Amino acid sequence: MSNNDLSSSTETLFGEIGRQAAQVGSTAFGLPRRLEDTLDKLERGDVRVRVRSIETDRILRRVSSVNMATNYTLLVGAFVLSATILLVYEFLWLAIAAFLVAGVAGVALLRLMLQMGRADRF
Repeated sequence: MSNNDLSSSTETLFGEIGRQAAQVGSTAFGLPRRLEDTLDKLERGDVRVRVRSIETDRILRRVSSVNMATNYTLLVGAFVLSATILLVYEFLWLAIAAFLVAGVAGVALLRLMLQMGRADRF
């Protein structure tokens, strides 16, 4: 390798390093302004950050299932209580109808509980 080739290669290397340093410098110089613009957009609501968490989704599904189970439990209790009162006052057919509705709600509750149990195993 001749002296001229080495000198040319060194100049090219230093030139490239200088160009990249200038580029990094201009990017770093503009960074605070870009950060300020982004923060302003966030404060105005122009930018929305959306985070998706598998764990949070699973917990929300579980809470929803527990809420439905509570609703079914209340329905079963209300219809059984209503059917019992109707039976005491000798409204036999209405009591049977209330017991049937309680049974349907009870079956729905059992299915939901089985689904919840299956979801917890996986």
